[in-house]
Amino acid sequence: MVCADIVDHFYATLDPLGLKAQIVVADRALCVAYDAEIKRLLAQRHQAGHPLDECQVVMSVQSKDPLEWQAYRLTDTAEEDLLDRFRASGDALSSSSSPPSWALGSTLPSRASCTWTSR
Repeated sequence: MVCADIVDHFYATLDPLGLKAQIVVADRALCVAYDAEIKRLLAQRHQAGHPLDECQVVMSVQSKDPLEWQAYRLTDTAEEDLLDRFRASGDALSSSSSPPSWALGSTLPSRASCTWTSR
């Protein structure tokens, strides 16, 4: 329900204005869960005739983390490239969700961000 509200709100209020958004979540587990649900919702929108938008996650991943989280491991360069896209005006990457540490620019091990692109 939360992700549906987020996606609906984004497309109703922010996307038409060309704005970007950041969603702050409590931890990495929530970020992974939000990523899965947002991807599902974006696929539903696509099936309804909307462009297929992309969802990305930025989060620190350690070797002891769950196996399914390992897919979210990015190099420093790949993470910086994604952040540059998010910061760039006019880039299709339009939304990010993260726990407070990433939102504040911290490099704490618990940081995570779920991002999606819109056209």
